[in-house]
Amino acid sequence: QLTTEQWRAQFTSYFIDHQKGHRQGFYYADGIRGQKAFFVQEHLNNIHQTRLGIEFAGRYQPLEEVSIDWGMALGRFRYQNNPQLLQLTDPSPESEQAGFRNGWQDFGLSYLKGYPLARGPQQAFSLGFTYNDPKYWRMGFTFNHFRKAYVAANAFRRTQNFYQDFDGHVFVDYNPQQANALLEPEELPSHSTLNLIGSKSWKLGKQYFGFFISLQNVLNTHYKTGGFEQARNANYRTLVADQART
Repeated sequence: QLTTEQWRAQFTSYFIDHQKGHRQGFYYADGIRGQKAFFVQEHLNNIHQTRLGIEFAGRYQPLEEVSIDWGMALGRFRYQNNPQLLQLTDPSPESEQAGFRNGWQDFGLSYLKGYPLARGPQQAFSLGFTYNDPKYWRMGFTFNHFRKAYVAANAFRRTQNFYQDFDGHVFVDYNPQQANALLEPEELPSHSTLNLIGSKSWKLGKQYFGFFISLQNVLNTHYKTGGFEQARNANYRTLVADQART
């Protein structure tokens, strides 16, 4: 931390290591062991995630009435291992044929290592200006830019089920290059916003009376804050067919 008469600055770094995590979810999957479709409960076990980042913020005040503020956050949030994926569904002759035993099946590892976490933008930048007039009025703006936000990767698509047919062999029409492209992490578009503020106050005797106005996203920027891959298209063939329809 640095502080002078005109300058203020602060630097922060962090590292979060989360091991042996667990996550469960419910969804309808089409393409289990080839062509089977079931409503399942998913258990993802032994999840290892890390969050590494730095943050820098400061203020420059060349005049008593004027202040310039800035901030920057750079992060890297990733899966650090390949968790184990289990599924549960209602026991039935059809689910038995798809490899479920007493309603559950172990699909082995979900190859998520290196994939980004969907935890909002991992990079953010901000610049602000404020003017405080001695006659009790104030105006300012803040410009923000956000980058490196990702859609949550579907864990089931990253298991062996993605490329294996009902007999355990690789799909005869499986294209590794196309598969890699389909499984690439989806990065959301970068976006910027501009916010304006203004205020005015009056001193009436020993009391103050005033108003404050704030205009958010005056550039009318349309942006996505997050999302997730649907689990319905669970294997290579169903995903290719779905992509062909879009």
